[in-house]
Amino acid sequence: MRTRPQESPRVVATLVVTVLGTLAASALGASTLGACGPRASYTGNRYKSKEASFHVTAPRGGWKRLRKSHKEGGPDLAWHHRASHSTLSINSDCNQPDTPLKALTQHLLFGFTERAILSQQRQPMDGRESLHSHATGKLDGVPQHLRLVVLKKDECVYDLVLAAPNEKTLDRHTPTFNATVQSFATRN
Repeated sequence: MRTRPQESPRVVATLVVTVLGTLAASALGASTLGACGPRASYTGNRYKSKEASFHVTAPRGGWKRLRKSHKEGGPDLAWHHRASHSTLSINSDCNQPDTPLKALTQHLLFGFTERAILSQQRQPMDGRESLHSHATGKLDGVPQHLRLVVLKKDECVYDLVLAAPNEKTLDRHTPTFNATVQSFATRN
């Protein structure tokens, strides 16, 4: 019997952020390249694309920004923590139909098997209500522990995601994720 070789943690991390961004956009009927196009930029904690603009402070302490080509799709911004095999990503999707926050959260979990939402809590964020979730699932058989934040504002949906290989690692990076979430702000 032939077994599949174990994928490297970086490959799994890149797969997680790409699947989360691409599947969420596809589930909503949007182009997977939308705000990720060649005219998007991130400088001085400011992300700007044709459709969306937001401020967010990059995570510190071992997080390295993942770069992507125009053809790859995936989230607007993503960082990888090599030592812990974790990823933190942010994606925007604009001009979508009005969809409840719970349904938008479920869209983020498309492609995962054995998925479960362990907790959810509505919290104010950037002048709106957001939904914060703790979830687990498997992606290509690899366990993932997730913190998900979904925000709707000004005809855009913003997803902030922390993915880690286990609960202990997720808990260790939750303060960094929370700081990133707290720094997030849309500005017109």
